[in-house]
Amino acid sequence: MGSAWRRRLAVVTLTALATTLLPLEAGSAATGTVSRTLVRDIDGLPARSGQSGATGETLSRTVESPIPFSMVGFTMPAGARVSWRTSADGTTWGRWSEAEPFDLGAVGGVAEGPDPATAEGRAARAAQPAGAVATQPMWVGEAIMLQVSVAGADPDDVGATVIDSSGLSRSLLERATDAVAAAWGGSTATAEARRRGPRIITRQGWGADGSLRRARPEYERPRYGILHHTAGGNTYSRAEADDVVRGIYSYHVRGNGWNDIGYNFLVDRFGRIYEGRYGGIARGVVGAHASGFNTGSFGVSVMGNFEGRRPPPAAMRAVKRIVRYKMRLHRIAPLGRVTVVAGTGRTCAYPRFTTGQRIRLNTLIAHRDVGCTSCPGSRLYAQLPRLRRRVAAGMRSSRQRSSRQRSSRRARRRVTRKGPGVPLTGDWDGDGRDELGWYRNGVFTLRLGQARGPSAGRRFRVGRGLGRPVVGDWDADGRDEVGVVRARLWRLAMANGRRARKVHVRYGVRNGVPVTGDWNGDGRDSVGVFRSGRWFLRNRNSSGKPGLRVRFGRGGDRPVVGRWRPGRRDSLGVRRGARWLLARADRRPARPAASFRFGRAGDTAVSGNWLVRTRSDEIGVVRGRRWYLRARAGGGPATNVLRWWPRR
Repeated sequence: MGSAWRRRLAVVTLTALATTLLPLEAGSAATGTVSRTLVRDIDGLPARSGQSGATGETLSRTVESPIPFSMVGFTMPAGARVSWRTSADGTTWGRWSEAEPFDLGAVGGVAEGPDPATAEGRAARAAQPAGAVATQPMWVGEAIMLQVSVAGADPDDVGATVIDSSGLSRSLLERATDAVAAAWGGSTATAEARRRGPRIITRQGWGADGSLRRARPEYERPRYGILHHTAGGNTYSRAEADDVVRGIYSYHVRGNGWNDIGYNFLVDRFGRIYEGRYGGIARGVVGAHASGFNTGSFGVSVMGNFEGRRPPPAAMRAVKRIVRYKMRLHRIAPLGRVTVVAGTGRTCAYPRFTTGQRIRLNTLIAHRDVGCTSCPGSRLYAQLPRLRRRVAAGMRSSRQRSSRQRSSRRARRRVTRKGPGVPLTGDWDGDGRDELGWYRNGVFTLRLGQARGPSAGRRFRVGRGLGRPVVGDWDADGRDEVGVVRARLWRLAMANGRRARKVHVRYGVRNGVPVTGDWNGDGRDSVGVFRSGRWFLRNRNSSGKPGLRVRFGRGGDRPVVGRWRPGRRDSLGVRRGARWLLARADRRPARPAASFRFGRAGDTAVSGNWLVRTRSDEIGVVRGRRWYLRARAGGGPATNVLRWWPRR
């Protein structure tokens, strides 16, 4: 090998190493084959004078794009119809294809996109010209020239967005560098998530640019799934699949004005699954895949157009895997039905419904079931009943395996938890001052007096096995007692000791977090549950239905209860990262009366009366084995720092 070639290889290798260190998604190293996706807008396509298409459409001139592009999307007047073709050299042209609008003539608004009433929905409407309709992004492979045929409008009124997500605009040396970087750092198409469930290519794996995201994700527990297709081309290769995902991501954000890519998951025709919208694969991230029906659903989109072509078996197997994973994770019955409130109306065909109407849906539906669209294509839609049955069959066999594995583990060993445990606060001796406590591996350790260090305090067990600890004055004697909640069964101890009498209450909602407090001011704490911003409170420690339902907070918040104002009743509060939002007890519906920052996002929040002289509660956080307590419910530094944990 000559010296010149050695120098070139050295340059390529050093550049590749630098490329692998460029951040794409925040907090991660780039492993993608392309460092940046380019997007350019063409404001108007000038008409070709004196010529029309075969059916009376108006042809545009052949337009040279400002960049080589691999995907294209259009913005056109409502009611117009656009066909397009591309060329890589200006001589050889591809076949004509019709662009698919997002709404396909929907009367009540677009079928795909963020929910209309959200901030993301308002921003998306502001980003589009009045009366304009956006189309789906279409995969073209590689092109530099573009021509359209327009019916119902003039080509000058049609705008195009061209996207280079394959590095076509990069020089030969830069593209060679990308190839070496992919070989060195691992191809985006094989950078799979190592976690429970199916193998999923993460956002880092397919090269997501984290700087494009416009806002933090919103969360709501999914109750059903919606199946889509991207309506782009079906001719992408295995190496180009991640280019398609990056192109859709850029088009959704830069072209449509959305916060992030609309789909929660995407599946390519080779059977690989991609993480879509940012926020966590295992969490209920609210997407922008079905306008008016995003909240409470998850969206899976198969990459391609399946109106006239049957989806590949590998893709259907991947759809089955990701749908089964999400439904098992969020406890959704694949063959069940769910009642939802329509966020937008559907007036184009049966079934018709209006905005705000309560409708019954299958727990796995297609996009066309709730929007005026042909998505996910007739051939894919026909496979939906079979897909539901296959998902249900897989979940049954998975539950049987899991049950056998759990029984085997319980027989072999006792499950334990690492770390000091769960921090608690309560007035254990009735002196008016709240003290500290821990719950670990089924054992409570309560600090009495002002003991410091790893003091044993009072140690005892309530019930058998593990559960969620709760604290409250169950008998109105001025002393706080403890309890354990497991599978909606509350075991409440009437005294803090091993031989104390227990009261058993069956109460709760699925996936709810148990909370306790004096909700009616009678001096007795009683049970409650928090779930995704909804509080289900009961004024008696007995089984039954909630006596009070309050909406305060949102999905992803952590509940915290305290007496924030002098009085007899406890108030609601949530912690969102490091921010505290506290409500007044006498206000219904509950609204934030105080908002401040205290502690760090990963801390555990506690509340209690540390000063005795006040009739309201203060706040604190626990980080590891350190307790940071503040003398008032407000922002600022901690006024007292303690280090106390249970002896092992």
